[in-house]
Amino acid sequence: MRHWRERLARLQTDESGIAMMMAMAVVLILSLITVALANITVSEYSTAAALDASNQALLAAEAGGEVAISVLRPDTDWTDNASSAVWQPLRPGQPEAFPATATPVGQYNMQVHHQPSLDPSTNILVRVTGQVRTATRTIQFLLHRTTGTDMVTYAIQTVDITRISGGGSLQWHGSAYFEQNLSLRGGNQAGFFNDRRVFSSDAGFFNHLYVCGWTGTACANGTLDVSQGNPTIGAPYYWVHVTGDPNQGFGVLGSSNRFTYSNFDRIAPPPFYPDVVGEARSALSAPGNLLATFGPDRVLVTCRWNGSGWTRVTTPDLVLTASPTPSDNDTFFLPLAAGDPTCTSYPSSISAMRGGGNFMLMWYPRGPIINPSDWNLILANPSQPIYVPGRLLVASDVRYGGTATTQGGKATIIAANQPNALTPGTLQPQSSCAFDLNSATGTCSGQPNSGHTIRARISPCLGSPGTDNPNSTFARDDPNIPGDQSDALAVVVNGSAYSNLNATSCGQEMNLVAVIGDRNAPVTGQPNQPCGNFNRASTYIRNKLQWYGVLMTREICLGQVPDFWQVPDLMTFLPPPIQDIIRSGSGAVEVRSWQELF
Repeated sequence: MRHWRERLARLQTDESGIAMMMAMAVVLILSLITVALANITVSEYSTAAALDASNQALLAAEAGGEVAISVLRPDTDWTDNASSAVWQPLRPGQPEAFPATATPVGQYNMQVHHQPSLDPSTNILVRVTGQVRTATRTIQFLLHRTTGTDMVTYAIQTVDITRISGGGSLQWHGSAYFEQNLSLRGGNQAGFFNDRRVFSSDAGFFNHLYVCGWTGTACANGTLDVSQGNPTIGAPYYWVHVTGDPNQGFGVLGSSNRFTYSNFDRIAPPPFYPDVVGEARSALSAPGNLLATFGPDRVLVTCRWNGSGWTRVTTPDLVLTASPTPSDNDTFFLPLAAGDPTCTSYPSSISAMRGGGNFMLMWYPRGPIINPSDWNLILANPSQPIYVPGRLLVASDVRYGGTATTQGGKATIIAANQPNALTPGTLQPQSSCAFDLNSATGTCSGQPNSGHTIRARISPCLGSPGTDNPNSTFARDDPNIPGDQSDALAVVVNGSAYSNLNATSCGQEMNLVAVIGDRNAPVTGQPNQPCGNFNRASTYIRNKLQWYGVLMTREICLGQVPDFWQVPDLMTFLPPPIQDIIRSGSGAVEVRSWQELF
């Protein structure tokens, strides 16, 4: 019995096996912890490596985007870079290495595409996919080239509203560009309002104000002066670009005076004002209309209605006027360059001639303009410019449109203001009055209310000017007319322009794209003298005005309470010659609607 008790006691006190088991358990736990830490370390490293590759892939995509911009910037027409059907490589050799100047770590692939609703020559979608190891990142943005149609007003000389007889009450509703300075320190309200779309597809309003301070080569030291009076830049403006001295508040004087904006910088695109005389010389070489030479002058050939047929009449000027009681005898047309120089072979009725569209332009004044049959300016064959050796004179309200066959009425009229220029080489910049909306004599004068309007078939005046839909525009396709191509008239003037309209809304409307004055026009008189001197290629607008379209001018002189309204998508509606003229400048490119896709 004692023997069994001794053996049991020894078993109860022997712990050598338990210690070993505990040691093995500790070793096992430590091994598991080590493996877990190693897995975590490997996972963290993989995650960090993947994140690093992803960030580098985004950098590769952004680098490819900058390369795409550098490729597209010098190309003035993007229509041949892409289609609206499929994405296609921007250039051969895609994808390209990233970075391009060092040992590559990845690559990017640049593709382009056209957005159907926008002008393909100045708008293009860019998609860039960057890849580093197995990571990919893709960005997409709309690249837009700034042109004259992005501006409702473009002026070369300084605009100073203290020189305005009406006290400085004027408003811009859209983007504007001033090559020198802008002074809004008048006694009354003057302002810019971000309330018009540049493109109808815009989700919001993206109006820009540029004050450049051009020195002949680049934007340098523009000044925006809002130090006095009651000026406003509001709504707010999306971008304000003033290139002036930063020691003067970026060239902004009196910026506390209700100066509101979303973005502000000192970067403005270089000036891109069209070459007016160059375009006139080009049109002189191959005009769309028939011309004749008499002695020292090159003149228009017009076919005027004589009661039973058409009679040839020659004149240096294009004059749109009517007798006190308008009649068929005021009707004439400009024949095509390849037309009958005697005017005897055309249909012997006005209606047949008008409906056929075998002309560049027909003037058909018939009294009050109530319906399409009363349009007094009928435009056809828009692919060629109408060359006017002398002046464009308007002495009657104009309502323009197309023919039954051409639908939209489009034309580009170039007033050379130098009828003795028989060859392109003899055509030179002019400063005298060349576009007079007050008379048939071209005196660039007239009493208040004596000026005339130029309205399209689709007119904002059909609503309430300035208060209708923010996208209202004279240039648009009419959904009620199958195949309609809208209406748009453009004028290019080698000289000055004058208008003195009346105070009623519909009696002060302009539906027009106008380029007034060559950059190198000779100047006489002091530059700071009151507006109205027609010896420096200026645009002088007395009294009130509602301008829908674009006014690009060497110098602008404004009367009381003019309003300038941006027209959405305007470039897509214009006739080809003025599109080419406006695109001819360098402009700048800007990135719009940037986004990362995946």
